Amino acid sequence: MKIVTTAAALWYLGPSYRFRTEAHRDRAIAGGVLKGNLYIKGHGDPTLTTENLFGFINELALLGLTKVEGDLVLDASFFDGQREGPGWDQER
Repeated sequence: MKIVTTAAALWYLGPSYRFRTEAHRDRAIAGGVLKGNLYIKGHGDPTLTTENLFGFINELALLGLTKVEGDLVLDASFFDGQREGPGWDQER
């Protein structure tokens, strides 16, 4: 199954496709502080690990962000509302 999935991903996405994880803010950063919300939008990266998340946070720090005084909002709008594949409920 993994080979079929990989072949389909290469066919539809192409070999140069890269998954994205994006950060957006609703206000400017002043003195390292974001006095607003920080939005994190994922796009289904199957390789996202704890180490990658630390790298992502370090990149935000390199941009000058040291503190968020608003909310951390995780945006899952890239995905549809279906959380389980067809037939998964039958496997329980």
